[in-house]
Amino acid sequence: MPTIVLRRALSIVTAQLDLTSPDLKTRRAAATQVNDSFASLNPTVVARALAAEKDTEIKASLLMALAKRGLQSDVPSERLKAIAAIAEVPSEAGRTLLINYLDSKIDTLDAESVSAARSALQSINDMLRLGHVASVIFSGLSYGSILLISALGLSIVFGLLGVINLAHGEFIMIGAYSTYVVEQLMQSYVPGLFDAYIFVAIPVAFLICALLGVVLEVCVIRHLYTRPLETLLATWAVSIALIKLVQLTFGSQNVEFITPEFLNGGMRVFAGFFITWNRIFAIALALLIFGMTYFLIKRTRFGLLVRATTQRRDTARSLGVAAESIDRLAFGLGAGLAGLAGVVLTQITSVNPSMGTSFVIDAFMVVVLGGAGSLVGTAVSSLFLGQINQFIEPLYGAVAAKVTVLLLIVLIIQRRPQGLFALKTRT
Repeated sequence: MPTIVLRRALSIVTAQLDLTSPDLKTRRAAATQVNDSFASLNPTVVARALAAEKDTEIKASLLMALAKRGLQSDVPSERLKAIAAIAEVPSEAGRTLLINYLDSKIDTLDAESVSAARSALQSINDMLRLGHVASVIFSGLSYGSILLISALGLSIVFGLLGVINLAHGEFIMIGAYSTYVVEQLMQSYVPGLFDAYIFVAIPVAFLICALLGVVLEVCVIRHLYTRPLETLLATWAVSIALIKLVQLTFGSQNVEFITPEFLNGGMRVFAGFFITWNRIFAIALALLIFGMTYFLIKRTRFGLLVRATTQRRDTARSLGVAAESIDRLAFGLGAGLAGLAGVVLTQITSVNPSMGTSFVIDAFMVVVLGGAGSLVGTAVSSLFLGQINQFIEPLYGAVAAKVTVLLLIVLIIQRRPQGLFALKTRT
């Protein structure tokens, strides 16, 4: 028994010494151990480490450890100080601690401590509710950004060219597998730059998917522009062929990605609201891609030719526009944008040969709701559907969220058949 006690004392002393370690992981592990063994900690040592600490996760653990110790004090002022410290850093752990504390000590505590604990508990509950709402909004933004990247390419192909491309999801999948190949090559040949593989994969995935899109347009789509049913069947066949090709090359199982160091983890903003760097990356990249696409379509000669060709093909041809070349480049652009969606998805969801199937359905819903060919409509509907989905899914499940979104789209389309932001054209 004395040996066990000695080991415990030695471990808590070691943990308190590790609180000054330059290594973040070591300090986090030490803070967790100090929090678990709060009864044996040295308040002076922990308070000194807390004052010097910058990491919010470690600070929360140390504050909680000191508060737990203070709550056990027989001195009312120490208890009040501990309760105030818990209220300053609202968390589920602090909420549970105060509830259990009140339940077990309600008959022995003085009235001031009971009142302070109840007031702190109410404050923590309010902050946690606010944090929950903020988390749902952030999840909606990140999901909406994924929808936006997935639907941008389809907005060009379906909205501007009028082609129902059921292979769009497979371009997303090919973008993800292109990222996997880049990751493997950089890990083998340039391990020192491994964390940058995600940035190398962005142009690689775009070019590979754009070239595949051009090949598909030249070999298949070009001959079917006036035959929508045949286009539907042909792109479905291409979709199946691409899935089988990837299965033969990489297998049917999920491929594993190593997340770059700068995308690992996240940051606690306030109680109940934690943002992750991979989601922030998805939102930032979606905004960048949307901005560049909007500029390309609305502010460049290429965009002018695309809009002219799709809206008034015969007139554009009579003015010397090479309509076939514009169609080919526009289709390649749409496929390339789908590839960029695949790059982002490697850091968020599972990557397998069938991953594109679900995303193409969501992308079509976004384009139809926003208005075929409207980039602004695509952005607004992505945000709208992302938020609706994330508000409903935690309460009623993913199936209920999908059904609700589909019903909303049906109701909106009944009132506005051309979508929320239909393109205005001359008749």
